[in-house]
Amino acid sequence: MKYKKYTYLEVKEIIEKQGYTVLSKEYLNCYKQKLKLLCPKGHLYLTTFVNFLDGKNPGTSCSTCYGNAKIPKEVVLAHLVKHGYTLEPGSEYVNSQTSMLLKCSAGHSRSSDFCNLRNNPECPICRKIDREAKGIHPRSIIAKKLWENPAHVAKMKKVYATRKKSSFPHYTREVVKGYLEAEGYKLLSEAYRIVSDQIEVECPVGHKFWTTFGEFYYSGERCDKCYHIRRSIEQTGKHHSPERIAKILASLCARPNG
Repeated sequence: MKYKKYTYLEVKEIIEKQGYTVLSKEYLNCYKQKLKLLCPKGHLYLTTFVNFLDGKNPGTSCSTCYGNAKIPKEVVLAHLVKHGYTLEPGSEYVNSQTSMLLKCSAGHSRSSDFCNLRNNPECPICRKIDREAKGIHPRSIIAKKLWENPAHVAKMKKVYATRKKSSFPHYTREVVKGYLEAEGYKLLSEAYRIVSDQIEVECPVGHKFWTTFGEFYYSGERCDKCYHIRRSIEQTGKHHSPERIAKILASLCARPNG
């Protein structure tokens, strides 16, 4: 967006209408020159006039009020000293989102930006050593130790065997064929081992499709073409006569399987 050319008095008037005080004594342009302002809450900061105009409401221009003011280096260094950190040689604080190389009081190295350090000040290596000393281990180590115990392995094998048997009982081909025929379907596949095997089935209308007995029995999956035929009848039933619906049904049923 291109802004018009403002005079110093016009800029001063616009800014002071929102309760700010202009401390700069001259104005050159709205994009590059940073003006020295005092917000209504007494915060001193620098900003360009274009950034001030882009504020959605009074107060969003002040970085301190808005919460994105740059944290002074002195505050960061004081925080490092408080938690026992020192900056590694060659590393320095740039801003709150730039990583620094740190060394804790125990001599462990750590890379972190100030935002992360402020939320997680404890040295991760020191924390790990302390937890291990107290007998507190990560879940992965606990799980590994459990599976090294033969008694636990034998117990879990029994649990898994029980779950598998109760969830997916073995059905022979004759049982599957009898169930399908009771539902009006025909089993076309000769090979069948378990409920997750793909089998070819023919529906009562004559449509052939592939499914598994698990999906047919547990999920209630049926002929997809018949489903779409029923949907077509439901959608057209309000607008067509029974004779027209019969013709549509005959036309859909006569289509080749695919």
